[in-house]
Amino acid sequence: MAAFHGSFGFAVPFSFLLAVAFSILSAAQATGPSSTCDEVDDAASLMHLRQTNGGSFGAKASEKAQVLSQPPGGDEAAILQVIDEAFEDVKGPGSFLQSNVHEDDSWQICGGINWPSNPSIAPGTTIYRDMEEFLGITQYCDPNTGSARDDATCKAIYAAQRAIFELAGQFPQGPKFVNASITAWGNHPSYIDGSVGPVAKDSMPPVAPILNGNAASGWILCDIVRTVLTQSADQAGSGVCGWVAPLGALSRRAPAQAIRMLVRLMWSGRASSQMSQPCPYIYDQQPGLVPYEDNQNRWHPSWFSGSDVHCSGNAADCQVAIGSPLQPAGATFAFTQSLLSSFRASVGGSCDLHPAQLNYPGAPKSLPESITTVQGQGNYGSLYACNTMIDPVNQACKLVVNTELRGSLSSADFMTLFAYPSEPLQMKQFSTVCKDTAARAEANGENIGQAVSEAIKQLAASSTWIATYFKTIMDIYGGDMQKALTLISLSDTWGTPSFTEDLLASVCKADVAFFSIDAEPMQNQGFTPESAVGRAGPYYPRPDGKEVKKVGKCDHAVFLESCDQESDLYTIWTWGSRRYFTKLGLLGTPATDAGDPNPAGPFNTGVLCSATLGSLSVP
Repeated sequence: MAAFHGSFGFAVPFSFLLAVAFSILSAAQATGPSSTCDEVDDAASLMHLRQTNGGSFGAKASEKAQVLSQPPGGDEAAILQVIDEAFEDVKGPGSFLQSNVHEDDSWQICGGINWPSNPSIAPGTTIYRDMEEFLGITQYCDPNTGSARDDATCKAIYAAQRAIFELAGQFPQGPKFVNASITAWGNHPSYIDGSVGPVAKDSMPPVAPILNGNAASGWILCDIVRTVLTQSADQAGSGVCGWVAPLGALSRRAPAQAIRMLVRLMWSGRASSQMSQPCPYIYDQQPGLVPYEDNQNRWHPSWFSGSDVHCSGNAADCQVAIGSPLQPAGATFAFTQSLLSSFRASVGGSCDLHPAQLNYPGAPKSLPESITTVQGQGNYGSLYACNTMIDPVNQACKLVVNTELRGSLSSADFMTLFAYPSEPLQMKQFSTVCKDTAARAEANGENIGQAVSEAIKQLAASSTWIATYFKTIMDIYGGDMQKALTLISLSDTWGTPSFTEDLLASVCKADVAFFSIDAEPMQNQGFTPESAVGRAGPYYPRPDGKEVKKVGKCDHAVFLESCDQESDLYTIWTWGSRRYFTKLGLLGTPATDAGDPNPAGPFNTGVLCSATLGSLSVP
């Protein structure tokens, strides 16, 4: 018997849904185009109150959150009304089938349907068997005979179909993320024949004009449902781990609400009113037209002949992504780009600031390096994503970290700097100038503090964010530049694993938790519970070429799917799949930041640096 998870089992005859999807497209054509823990929690609360204007404090965290939110207006309000009516009977988070959870290339599966010819789907086809039989949709969700037909996830699938049908009729301009849904990666394009103009194959990344706004509405339905039911949202060859992790969490904890959120996202352009409007350039991007090479050295689309490809993301991201697109398309692209774009606009203050770009074959190496920086999340970004997507009602997510990392700082000041609202590119620029200027001044026998101060003042003249961040640092260090310079070496240690057993226990009590983690051990270990990282001892120290790597560095973000403390098994969701750890694998043994044994710590040979915790409050 299939194992159910949630209040019921779940999982709508997809042939029916797809047939209706084709009706949608036809209609569209007709209409046109511990104490330690307590201390951290208190500091996190203070951090929420501290504004970015020189470290002053505001009134309430909820008031600050309200300032950042933007209520819907215009077409968005009308779109939400359609979605609210369609999902009126969808109550609760919904359930999922464990048998459905697997790595799934939705762009290929959904691309197996001949969308260009706008056909009917007959029982017995490959797509029919996959959607209905392999995912258990007929058995569990059939509206007349399904054993879990009243489950919220079943109802959400039907609601998504109804909403998309109605939206296509009312809004001939189509979903806001229609460009993200134009793909040529499957056996067939994702759109109706004649609804998209010729692809400009002589430019990179390729582009194509949209002639019918609802060109790919059926493919969107397929993509949303498959991605959520299989819990396989994947960052592909991009470094958006922290931004895709909330989608993995929602697909696991609240699949019905994840479906609803994605329908809203695709049509309105954002998944929650608690996020500021994303930057408009993301709606023009067509990631599904960018060629990629699969594991059999075949290019998709087939007309492309290969050239150098430079992956964005860390080394583990790139290793795992071999054979995958350079960035996701469809709902996963829309989710990650809208979230990170909204975040960057809110902390940087402008959508004109270094817009994200698509990676493509033949791109200069500097492009994916820049993309990697732009897509970085940081500690405050993790809080933002959690408050926006996991707990948009209360916005009470919190960051937990080993406060022994604070050095001479108070807990509140440490948290202010550890979780500062960082715009990724400007933070990188600030850090690089500080380090390079300090090194150069030292080599020349100059006053390091004065040199760094002058360099930062020059930067601050053209950047309000850098000016504000620099003022915050100087306020914390009482205006003493020599003391402030110690932050360079202090903050360098914050990426060394230092999580504690007490912190881990608190994380396992949370509804939803995300880790800042060292990705390296997950490249080639931990694929099964039996081979969980830590079964044979800590991952570090280990050989690294001619050297020995004694400790790790956190460079990745993941969703903690489950804690089985009795069996000593911790399941991590990342890259659209699972990795398994023991406590020893996660926490290692106490060490110095250089990896030498040290019973006092606070560092260790484990893999965890911090965690973001939240309670699910998705409406």
